[in-house]
Amino acid sequence: DREFFRFSPPAAELYAADDVVRHVTADTGQFRVFNPLRVYDGSYLMAHRIQTALGYHGNEVRFYDDLWGGKNEWRNQGSQQLWDLLAVRYVLLPSVQDIPGYSRVLGPVQTTPGSFAVLYQRDSAAPYVRVAPAAAVVPEEQLVPTIIDPRFPYNEVVLYPDTVSLSLPPLEALPAPTEVRADLAAWEPGRMTVTLEGSDERQTYLLVSETWFPDWSATVDGAEASVVRGQGALLSVPLPPGARQVELRFHSASYARGLMISLLATLVAIGLMVIPQVRERRARHA
Repeated sequence: DREFFRFSPPAAELYAADDVVRHVTADTGQFRVFNPLRVYDGSYLMAHRIQTALGYHGNEVRFYDDLWGGKNEWRNQGSQQLWDLLAVRYVLLPSVQDIPGYSRVLGPVQTTPGSFAVLYQRDSAAPYVRVAPAAAVVPEEQLVPTIIDPRFPYNEVVLYPDTVSLSLPPLEALPAPTEVRADLAAWEPGRMTVTLEGSDERQTYLLVSETWFPDWSATVDGAEASVVRGQGALLSVPLPPGARQVELRFHSASYARGLMISLLATLVAIGLMVIPQVRERRARHA
């Protein structure tokens, strides 16, 4: 059995909080940590509920991998436009380097797993939710190259793939900025509330630094709204003029069906084991 089992210290030791974790978890709000050189491997940061930009176990949504430039390749990881879109507030590196727009706040310090870490914090926090005044539909293969182009105004125009059923006017020129501002009023896994301030007579577009998936649904001021994949891999909701609140919910009908089937199968399996024993005992005492 030595070939198949590995005995490790308890989780309280393996995942004990260190200086980096204490600094990051003391920060409030929603953000991601960019850990490109794997200062922490595996699930260490996940154990402390710290969101990372490159995921934990390789189960990212395909569109999210495409946005970063390919699974486990991350060819676009140097794009600070992506860092901003994905609300990267902290960057972890094994040594001291200069990062434009970020300041060193900690390190080098030794981590619980034993590696050394230098923690950088963004000088101005990237928004987790934002409102753009315009949108455009482009072919799928043009999405990522356009988004990572430093000339693209990613805060002003939301790009949608040509597979969505949205009727959008042609974008002939960059529109004037919108006065509508978004605020993430509440967040928990699978549930968000976004409040909106300001007004705009045009249709605007909410962009959330959260991975799009078909099981997301939304309401705008209580009315059902479309949830669309924007900027390649993120949640986006078209907003009518005067919108004040957006509720986003994640519910997987297929997961619910699978769970019900699993519960029924478990009950049947238990019945197949218990019923014969009961019959045998009754027959024995008859």
